[in-house]
Amino acid sequence: MNLSKTTFWRILEQARFKLARALVEHKAIRIVSSREEMSVYWFIPETSFKI
Repeated sequence: MNLSKTTFWRILEQARFKLARALVEHKAIRIVSSREEMSVYWFIPETSFKI
């Protein structure tokens, strides 16, 4: 994987910011794996559901 440390940490920092913002704003979070055997996982806060 040809990726510099600086680029890796920048990507990681952006991911942390987006995850924290989604949790605070009660938004859905989708986690996708690049491997074929892995699926797409969703985390949807209960407050986002309307009955």
